[in-house]
Amino acid sequence: MLASDYYQFDDLLTPEEQALRMKVRECVEKEIAPIMTEYWEKAEFPFHVVPKLAALRIAGGTIKGYGCPGLSVTASAITTAEVSRVDASCSTFILVHSSLAMLTIGEALTEPDYGSDASSLKTTATKVEGGWILEGQKRWIGNSTFADVLIIFARNTTTNQING
Repeated sequence: MLASDYYQFDDLLTPEEQALRMKVRECVEKEIAPIMTEYWEKAEFPFHVVPKLAALRIAGGTIKGYGCPGLSVTASAITTAEVSRVDASCSTFILVHSSLAMLTIGEALTEPDYGSDASSLKTTATKVEGGWILEGQKRWIGNSTFADVLIIFARNTTTNQING
């Protein structure tokens, strides 16, 4: 039991959710809390902690399959809260990966004039021998400066369907 659980929140959790909460809390307090002031002051992200965050197996939250944990909504929210409690940038990093890149793969669009309005998507993809030709603009692509894989949403010129 947590010493500061004034509202007896832990009583509402299953034993599995309580164990997950403590596992995440222990990791972020040990690995992230001691270094974040330094990284905050430098305006940098501690990329060396990403493998430690990955080892928690919380990225992908509620998604089942594809190597994701398939957590309950409650368990996913608890993991987010625990990481955020120590550092919002690490939580945001996980959420961008989990939500924009994994969960809302069919909805997370970033065109300048349409944002997440999938029905108004203007970027197009035309199939050509050996790949695709993409035409359009994006405002941003989360984690794009260091990602190994980028997901670009575009309207397929042959089917008029939106593809990622």
